[in-house]
Amino acid sequence: MFSSASDFSRNISSEMQGLHGKSIRNKESLRASNMVGCFHCASMFPSTAVVAWTEEFNPPGETGICPICGVDALIGDAVVPSISIDLLRQMKKLWF
Repeated sequence: MFSSASDFSRNISSEMQGLHGKSIRNKESLRASNMVGCFHCASMFPSTAVVAWTEEFNPPGETGICPICGVDALIGDAVVPSISIDLLRQMKKLWF
């Protein structure tokens, strides 16, 4: 596996790192999306299904919680127009 967090980061594409960063403090982008995907349970659902949020600090913001599995691992099609189950599964392999 990886010997350190920096080794892990170097082996993940900047695109995937960017997508992961958009899964935090994402209330506005999820509300602007039609479809949302969870990269923990690899499910997709309408953005209106996201009704629970966790508050983030420093900097402040709210992060969406998956209505299926309860994990804060959501990205929406406002950020990733090509969101797919395959992309969600790739992200799951990297972060879970």
